[in-house]
Amino acid sequence: MTIPSPDPKTCLPPYPVRSNSTAIKLKARAAAAVKAKAELQQQLDKLTDAFTDAFAEADRAAATRQRLAATAKAHRKSNLR
Repeated sequence: MTIPSPDPKTCLPPYPVRSNSTAIKLKARAAAAVKAKAELQQQLDKLTDAFTDAFAEADRAAATRQRLAATAKAHRKSNLR
């Protein structure tokens, strides 16, 4: 059995930590939550980009329809004179 070297700051031996301690479980759970949050944020960013692109495409289509309608209206008016 080896004796652990003392902590240089406190000159005390390292505090023994059981592998099934609540602190270790909570740290692991917190790390998993941070990872899950990052993954969800990435998914949300992708979906936001997709919606932004879809709305931009819809705006372009609406603008095209408006230009065509204005051109047709102008053409009808010019033919009526």
